[in-house]
Amino acid sequence: MLAWSPTGNRVAVTALGELGDNGSTSRHGHIYVVDTKSGVTILKHNLGGPVHSDNVASLAWKPDGETVLAGSRSGLMDAVEVATGRVSFSTRLYSSGVNALAWSPDGRRIVSAAADGSVKIVSTYGGNDLLAFDLGEAATHVAWSPDGKRLAAATQQGGIHVWDASPAYDFSPAGSRRAELAWAYHYSYYSRRQSTSGSDQVHLRDMLRLAPDTLEFWEMRGHTHATLGEFDRAIEEFTKAIGPGLGRSFSAARSYGYALLGAGNTQAFHRHIAAMLEEFVDTKVPSNGRLVAWLAALTSHEAIDRKTMVRLAQSDAGGDADSNHSMLVLAAARYRDDQYQQAADELSELAANFERSPDLATRSDQAYALYFLAMARHQLGHPFQARRYLSQATKLAEDLATDSTWTIRVQLEVLDQEVRALIGD
Repeated sequence: MLAWSPTGNRVAVTALGELGDNGSTSRHGHIYVVDTKSGVTILKHNLGGPVHSDNVASLAWKPDGETVLAGSRSGLMDAVEVATGRVSFSTRLYSSGVNALAWSPDGRRIVSAAADGSVKIVSTYGGNDLLAFDLGEAATHVAWSPDGKRLAAATQQGGIHVWDASPAYDFSPAGSRRAELAWAYHYSYYSRRQSTSGSDQVHLRDMLRLAPDTLEFWEMRGHTHATLGEFDRAIEEFTKAIGPGLGRSFSAARSYGYALLGAGNTQAFHRHIAAMLEEFVDTKVPSNGRLVAWLAALTSHEAIDRKTMVRLAQSDAGGDADSNHSMLVLAAARYRDDQYQQAADELSELAANFERSPDLATRSDQAYALYFLAMARHQLGHPFQARRYLSQATKLAEDLATDSTWTIRVQLEVLDQEVRALIGD
């Protein structure tokens, strides 16, 4: 397969690589780009990397001639910058082969045709789907109209289909429906196992790029920055969200506290907790009181209003809903109030409850309980028990590290650091 660049100074060709490429003992599908004046190969790219051995099935150039696009027989698509060899994005479009590719005239959209009959329009900002069609039979060719508003596709049986593709612009970064796409990215990421792998980082960056800098999106933007480990940026977003007041933006106020901990700004965190305790001292919503008490109990601070913290924790401890978590908050508050023996007794009971529970969603609470139990046992003069509970908590924290929310990871790290400093591990 051969394709001239729009600028006429380069040719892209598909071929098998050499034996030994990327340490492989077999030949893998490659893209070669050759300078037409000098005959020098200026790019050699293994589609999908060394683990991907399939042949290249389709090629297309970006209109500016700086990026080449390739699709494989197993449904993978790579966009590669010719000058640097950097992969702009790599995405698996289909489970069948990518028969054809075409870049829109403005360079903002890509259309692909698949052997299973699917035709997709994707964004050049990360390769995310914008529109999809099903032709019912293998799609072999795709082409844009010169103005980029219509799309034509041909099938193996000779059918030709034409669509209005302009709605895909509505979901682009400059489109009128970009906010909807930002929410779609948000729900897609947070509804599954969370990670910060390379592909997920692209997903999160796309979310930030699409989400407007408005009240409706400040919390989302804060959570996204925090998930990426950018806590200073997250603090900025949560600060905007809590501008109307702590009472009116409770969830943002909590997230702001966790972001401060993630950034290591304990002084600002303690000031924030003092303001939260003052704001919710007489709350009529017991669950809000519990959540504030838990935030207050996460770190040691001599000037904290301990009595209010314990009272808020007690106000929600008698309910049946989420009783183990309510007990955990109360036990943690008692520990911060120097009620070590009572805290240790309650935490020991909780640890046993969590151990018997088949609910994997409680593993983070189990780890928190073990960390506090380790500290309580140390304060009571039981160093060996303290180290045993720390070991158990550490094992749970390691298991949780890869697929937990950023708030859980922050809490585990804060408690782990405090326990180790306390018992001298």
